[in-house]
Amino acid sequence: MRAMRRSLRIAAVLGSARAFVAPASRRSATRLMASASGAPEDETRGGTASLADQVARARTRVRKGLRARVERDGSVLRGESNLALRCGERSPRRRARGTTRESILLPRVAARGLTYNPASQFAQAQKDDNRRYLDIASIFDGSSLKGKRVAITGGSRGLGLEIAKAAMDVGAEVLVICRSGTVDGAKIYDGVDVTDAEACASAAKKIVSDGGPVDVLINNAGYFYGPCEKVTENSLNFEEELKQIDICAVGPLRVSNALYQAGGLVEGSKIAIVTSQAGSCEWRFTQNKDEGGDYGHHMSRAACNIGGVLLAEELKSKGVCVVLLHPGFNRTEMTKKYESIWDIEGAVPPAEGALRVLHEVIRASLDKTGAFVNCEDGLRIPW
Repeated sequence: MRAMRRSLRIAAVLGSARAFVAPASRRSATRLMASASGAPEDETRGGTASLADQVARARTRVRKGLRARVERDGSVLRGESNLALRCGERSPRRRARGTTRESILLPRVAARGLTYNPASQFAQAQKDDNRRYLDIASIFDGSSLKGKRVAITGGSRGLGLEIAKAAMDVGAEVLVICRSGTVDGAKIYDGVDVTDAEACASAAKKIVSDGGPVDVLINNAGYFYGPCEKVTENSLNFEEELKQIDICAVGPLRVSNALYQAGGLVEGSKIAIVTSQAGSCEWRFTQNKDEGGDYGHHMSRAACNIGGVLLAEELKSKGVCVVLLHPGFNRTEMTKKYESIWDIEGAVPPAEGALRVLHEVIRASLDKTGAFVNCEDGLRIPW
């Protein structure tokens, strides 16, 4: 009976690994049944294979699957060297049991315990002379946006304005959705607050009637409450927290829904949501370690991210891809409260941040829909 329970546990590990790697062709279910019953026959290979051999093969498939994911999407592991380090790594408790981390919950292993420091990341980019990170203009190619209709919320100021300018520079037809303002060369749809569903719907209908569906929707409008909120200082502002959630999380959903309902998002269209790494729960363990704070900001971005992933899953069958973008550290009014560390952490002018955003918008595709990407280096951010 004890041997049977052990066999069943190992069979479950094999099943988990197989589901994670998702091979192109499914192995026969009889193989797992044979393992669970203790039968020695490896029916998919026509030979004998011990349970230990089968576990070893499963681990190999997992490693290959993770490496393929790094090459295809970038990785929450922050690079292949960390992948090699963490695949097969054992905690003391699991070492005693003889199981490796990848045999259980691999995606979580990749993130938990991962240290992230923007200052050291910037310093490393300088040391490596990483052109992608340090000089996006040297690799940016926006030719694929020529003639495309690109709608941008909050496009009359800050990062949104620079995205609008950069898109026009490469020949895109830019549609700016904003509360007020003008942008030379762009079509303006003003009087629109992303917290107002009726205003969003009205603008969406006008956009479609003026020229049909859009190729790209960039949900850029955002809001950042200035003072730092702390429970220990009794400085929480619940009204401001809800305001940030309304603008930063529900806002992109309102605009995206309005444009979809108006026929402005069709097969081949892209939705980009300018969010923030502030929405990553994992990175809070390092960036906010022993401090916490800024509740409204972080909660609004985390809510934004989950909304974006759900939107990606819903619209995937319609041929509309969604990408969540952390634009990097930009020298804007929104980040002015952190002006003292702009130089230390490599904050860039918004014109440079705009190219980073457009670079990732161009790279976005259905096979990577729902990805949460750092525009500084193009790698995935852990949830």
